[in-house]
Amino acid sequence: LWKVNFYDSSGNLADVAFDTWHDDGTELLNDYVSPILGNVCMGVFKATGTRTFRLNHPSWSYDNNGNLIGTVIIHESVTVDRSGNNLSGAVTIDIFDTAGNPLGTLTGGKMTGTRILP
Repeated sequence: LWKVNFYDSSGNLADVAFDTWHDDGTELLNDYVSPILGNVCMGVFKATGTRTFRLNHPSWSYDNNGNLIGTVIIHESVTVDRSGNNLSGAVTIDIFDTAGNPLGTLTGGKMTGTRILP
C-alpha cells in the first residue's frame, strides 16, 4: 500500500491517493476526490526492468455534477528506490469523450509515493 502524490506539468499538486499494486499485475487506486466524481479506479501493470514498472490505468471521467463525460487513460512509468519504500515516476493522461474520441493528452506529470508500513 502506497500514499501517492500526483503533480501536473507545472509541479502543482493535482491529486493524492492510496494505491495498491498486487502480485497478479492489477492495481487499485482510491484518491481524495469526492466519490460522486469517481474516486476508485483500477489498472494493470508489468515490470519493465529492475524496480521499474509500466502502469495502464483506465478511469471514468465525470463533471462536477457527477455526470459521465468520458474516460481517461493514465500511463505511469514508475521506479521503486533501493529501499523499496519510495517510488517516483512520469505520468501521461489521454482524455476521451463518451464515444471514445480523443480529446487530448496531458504530458509532463510526475508522481511520488511512500509505502505505508504495517
